[in-house]
Amino acid sequence: MVNCDIKFSSPQGIYFAGQTLSVQISLRLEKPKKFRSIYVVFRGRAKCFWSNNYGTHTRRHRVKYEAEETYVNSTSYLLGNESAEAVELPVGLHNFTVACSLPDQLPSSFEGDHGSIRYSVKVVVDRPWKFDHTFEEAFTVLKQYDLNFDSSLRLPFERQKVSTFCFWPFRSGPMSITVRLPQTGFVPGQSVPITVEVANDSGTSINYFRVLLKKVVMYNATSPKPKTRRQKEMVVNNRVEKKAAGSGTTQTQLTLEIPSVPPTNIAHNRIIHITYELKVCAKTSGGCSDDVEIRIPIVVGTVPLLAGSPHMASSSGGGPGFNHNLPPPSYEECISGKYDIKEDSDDKTNSKPFAPLYPVYRYEIPPQAQMSPQSPPPQTFYPNPNPQQHPPYPVAVAQPTIPIGFTIAPKSPPKEKTN
Repeated sequence: MVNCDIKFSSPQGIYFAGQTLSVQISLRLEKPKKFRSIYVVFRGRAKCFWSNNYGTHTRRHRVKYEAEETYVNSTSYLLGNESAEAVELPVGLHNFTVACSLPDQLPSSFEGDHGSIRYSVKVVVDRPWKFDHTFEEAFTVLKQYDLNFDSSLRLPFERQKVSTFCFWPFRSGPMSITVRLPQTGFVPGQSVPITVEVANDSGTSINYFRVLLKKVVMYNATSPKPKTRRQKEMVVNNRVEKKAAGSGTTQTQLTLEIPSVPPTNIAHNRIIHITYELKVCAKTSGGCSDDVEIRIPIVVGTVPLLAGSPHMASSSGGGPGFNHNLPPPSYEECISGKYDIKEDSDDKTNSKPFAPLYPVYRYEIPPQAQMSPQSPPPQTFYPNPNPQQHPPYPVAVAQPTIPIGFTIAPKSPPKEKTN
């Protein structure tokens, strides 16, 4: 039996685009075994996949849509090669160390229902005339999204919706709901302050509010033809027991905390785009009144907006050394949970379910803008979902994998036979 332990140089297996990762691989053999080679594959790619059914009855058929984009694909032989003769390894622990340089332009890790942006290390023990032993472990890659580089995210945001209820000749007076945010850029762990103003002349009261955060994922397939699948995932759904009378003006303060989620991603890959929308829903009373919903697009980054110059950051794409003098965030598993990283049900690879980790700021971050007469006029900010309107995506060329070295346990002395 062969046991393999993969340990990353980063304690939580978190790396930033442009960094070099180092991995220690420990193989433990319970008895001597012959191998042709032992090699490591560093892989990073985006994939999407889903199937649609078309037709009816006997003409019903299924079409599978998919796409793939590779960012890292490098192989390093630790022992032997694909054409080498078999080598016997003795019983015991055998340690190998290997490293790989990550390209500067990599999208952040993501796991979803219909696709992923996944980075992994696979160890393959090539056995002549037998099934190979394969072991794989995923790790997190983060592309730094510094909100300070987009000055529009600092601006306060306001959206208003006016509703009437019932129908003529019983139509009610207007109910005007205005939702205000001090900014539109936030990071996980940060609380979003929401001001809701209700000017009501409808006679219909509001029983309570709901504050929701939704993640919108666009999967873009290329085969057998270009097709896009849009999926909305509920991230936060809070009920707030605050009321508004059927007449008069009331102002309500709501909050929503951003959990551990992937950053907004509309660049650096063509296959998966991630955006977010915040929704405030007013639950009205009365038989012929509909709930009032207001949606606001927001941006989730990895570095929070800070007071001072909008361009005070040193780098938006590097590692954890950005020049903000911030206490370090914690890194927490994505709220969506863990996913199986095996390619399919027949895959015999030894692996563990994986959830990416994202930076979460568990301390108070002061708001960057307040709604006041001196503030600039509210503006609407929509993340651009059309990748073709962005600059051309950089082609991430995988750097060669660099074997650092390995040690093989000395051969154990033969055991004495007993009668």
